[in-house]
Amino acid sequence: MGTVYDAKSPVQGEPIFGNGQVQTVKSKTFVYDFAKMGGAAGAYILGRLPVNAVIIDTSAYWTTVSAGGTAYTLGSAESGAQFIADMGAAATVDTLIHGTSLADTSSRLALAVDSDVILTITGTGTAGRFVVTFIYFVTDIA
Repeated sequence: MGTVYDAKSPVQGEPIFGNGQVQTVKSKTFVYDFAKMGGAAGAYILGRLPVNAVIIDTSAYWTTVSAGGTAYTLGSAESGAQFIADMGAAATVDTLIHGTSLADTSSRLALAVDSDVILTITGTGTAGRFVVTFIYFVTDIA
């Protein structure tokens, strides 16, 4: 016969494998703004993701028009991970670009070190502003 629990009180017991199985989902948002950062070809550090972050989802939202026929790529120097391969050289206002997701196992591995989020610009941008959001959790498994 199975164990009967009183529904009025919480179930007590040991977590599986001796550790809690619930991770807190977190998010970080970074902004690129041509008016403040310029648009010359090169690599721009937008921010940093923590060690052992497992990226669940990445998306970028253009708040102004992208101009200059420039290619934008969003990635990390850590293992050459690429979160968004094509940010849209001629994106319009209200353009949402979806990047890394759980289906992409190559990019959702836990980051081995604190990792800079790097925007790489190929060509020369003349206008544009976007907000990029990372959804992730931090695992305690190194």
